[in-house]
Amino acid sequence: MAKKSSIYLALKPSHLQAIGRVAAEWSNLELSIQAHISTIAEMDAEKALILTSPSAMGSWMDMLRKMVLHVNPTTDIKPLNKVFKEIERLQGERNIVVHAIWHVKLNRSAGSVQYAAPTD
Repeated sequence: MAKKSSIYLALKPSHLQAIGRVAAEWSNLELSIQAHISTIAEMDAEKALILTSPSAMGSWMDMLRKMVLHVNPTTDIKPLNKVFKEIERLQGERNIVVHAIWHVKLNRSAGSVQYAAPTD
């Protein structure tokens, strides 16, 4: 029988589900940004995905910002920039959760297991 990794012994299914939900919600946000690029560029979604897929969130936000200004140069871009600033903040939090090297501390004297992502 295969031995379970210590990470699975320490993290409960609910924790793993929460990490997965963060990753899934972020994927939805990425797809939404790409869809907006497609719509504003008046390009079919498949072509837009081909063009944008090699990039990442920061590049997509830049593409969307530039496309909005190209289509309508008088657009007040401040609200969009405010949203993008919040996305950048959330990306940092998302990266901590999704890309963390979760570690396990066995506290044998207290009879407990602690799990956490490392902090700065």
